[in-house]
Amino acid sequence: MEYIRALPNTREEMEAAFKKQYEWEQQHPEFHPPAKCANSKDVVSHMRERIEESPPFLEIEDHERFIESSTANLTQADLPLVREARRKSLHGLSDESLGEYFAFSRLILGVINRLDLYMEYRIHPNPTP
Repeated sequence: MEYIRALPNTREEMEAAFKKQYEWEQQHPEFHPPAKCANSKDVVSHMRERIEESPPFLEIEDHERFIESSTANLTQADLPLVREARRKSLHGLSDESLGEYFAFSRLILGVINRLDLYMEYRIHPNPTP
């Protein structure tokens, strides 16, 4: 929840998030592109790996491990905060905003499914004998 609460929504928060990300990257030199990244394909691959492995400072969309971990660990009590973060992620109609909104939706759905919440609104077929 710490990372979700810290996601930026204003220019000032964005600047603070960039600073926090920069400081984290300085403390983790293994995330700097290696000299062996000779072509753009290697650079893109390294960037995706770096995003996947690092904490989400600006958004959660490409942070697959964060989404999976959150889905596995959040509780029903956490869902209002996640819903609020999802609402705030829509800054306008753009690919980035929609991607972020859908990432939060996926996280929420994962928690709902894992905890089997809102059973009265869900269809549960009778188990076969």
